[in-house]
Amino acid sequence: MFNTSRQIGGALAVAVFGALISTRAGFQHGLRIGLALAAAIALVAALAAALRMAARCAA
Repeated sequence: MFNTSRQIGGALAVAVFGALISTRAGFQHGLRIGLALAAAIALVAALAAALRMAARCAA
């Protein structure tokens, strides 16, 4: 199950970021949006993990 989720996530990431890069606005604009989106997702994931660890330690 874990490997399947990773494969699906990787395929979706390639598709979404590829679509952002290939916009009419240009490569650099799409790259900036893609990197900002990836950074935001990573930040949310890190925050969720930290909250989950804090809740687990408190219990």
